[in-house]
Amino acid sequence: MMPGIAAKQKNSGQAARARSRPFRVRTVEQLRAVNSAERHGVIEALISLEQTTAGDLAVRLGTSVQAAHYHLRRLEGIGLVREATRLATGGRPSVLYELVSKDIVLDPRRATKAFLEEKIRGAKLFMLRAEREYGAAARAGRGRDEPRVLRVTRDSTRMSSAQLRRLHSLLAEVDTLFRESGEDPSGEAVALTIVLAPKGSK
Repeated sequence: MMPGIAAKQKNSGQAARARSRPFRVRTVEQLRAVNSAERHGVIEALISLEQTTAGDLAVRLGTSVQAAHYHLRRLEGIGLVREATRLATGGRPSVLYELVSKDIVLDPRRATKAFLEEKIRGAKLFMLRAEREYGAAARAGRGRDEPRVLRVTRDSTRMSSAQLRRLHSLLAEVDTLFRESGEDPSGEAVALTIVLAPKGSK
C-alpha cells in the first residue's frame, strides 16, 4: 500500500471464504442486471484485477467514471459486487470494489418463461461479442501468423451419459485454466466462447 493512504479492510479470511462460494443468480432481475455487454466487461475486469476503483475500471474499459459507477452500483444492487476497501486519501474516500464470487451460477428459484428468455438473451450477447472479437482479430491478420490464437470450429455428434460427463469435466478444466492464468503481461490475451446445446432427435 502506498505511503500516506490509510485503509480499512474487511477480514481477508472471511472474504476469501465467501468468494469461494458461487454467486447464484436466482431471479430475472438479477439476470437482467448481469446481462449487459458493459457489465460483462466489468465482471471480467474484476475477475482479473480482484479489486479496483471506479476510476481505474473506467480507464480499463474506455468509458467514463460515471458509467463505471453506474454499472458497479447495478451489480452491487443484486449482491454480486461489494465494497472491499475504502481508502482515505485526505479528500474524498476512494472505494475499491470486488466480486462476491468469481463463479456465477444460474440457479432460478422458478424456471419461468421470463428467466428462460433472459438466459437466451445472455447467450446472444456472448455470441455477438465473440463475433466482434473474432472479426477484429481476423481483419488484423492474426490468423495468418498466429493460428494458435484464432480458431473457430463446430462439431456435432451423439454422446452417451458417460461421455457427456467427461465433456463437462474437460470444460471445467478449461474454465479453471482460464481463471488461474491471471494477468501475465507477457502472455497472449485471448477469449473463449463455448456453446453446448442438445440438437434434439431428427
